[in-house]
Amino acid sequence: MKGSKPIILLDMDDVLAQCMQRLIELVNKRFSLSIKKEEVRDFYLEKEVQRIRPELTWQEICAPLREPDFFRNLDIMDGAQEGVEQLSKLGEVVIVTSTPIALTGANAFTDKFLWLEANFPSRFTEKDIIFTKRKELVTGDVLIDDAPHNVAVYPGKAIIFSAPWNRHLFGRPRAENWEELPDLCSKVLDLRR
Repeated sequence: MKGSKPIILLDMDDVLAQCMQRLIELVNKRFSLSIKKEEVRDFYLEKEVQRIRPELTWQEICAPLREPDFFRNLDIMDGAQEGVEQLSKLGEVVIVTSTPIALTGANAFTDKFLWLEANFPSRFTEKDIIFTKRKELVTGDVLIDDAPHNVAVYPGKAIIFSAPWNRHLFGRPRAENWEELPDLCSKVLDLRR
């Protein structure tokens, strides 16, 4: 609609919350590994782990994702709170997060909502959060995501939120961190500030 604020679709895991880092810590402890986040080259951690320990199943590797409070207790990304405030001046920020029940369990829905409530009090309500594995079906003016498969298939404008597992992805603008994301988003949306 002309004159309305742009819709900014914002991923949660590894854009707002440090999901991969926590999963790596738990997997390393559980299986006596020494994987480092900066060395992860595949969005799906189980593929990285299975290169080292092929006998482990994805269910074993991803079990921490199904544990109560996993998502509720994630650390926030540096600069995310300030960055979300800046993005909200550019447009309407809507959280679009993937929560496949087979992978994360049903508790992830509640945990993610409570995490958002704790880290962004009064910023996001249930009307501002969309749970879907098919982000390409959600209409917005720009998608900000770290997952290569989401950015690659999104039909509109998208920004890659940089992570070791998306370094191979080109053809879209890339934000290295929250400090540069609001300005990049403004440019992508072609807004004058």
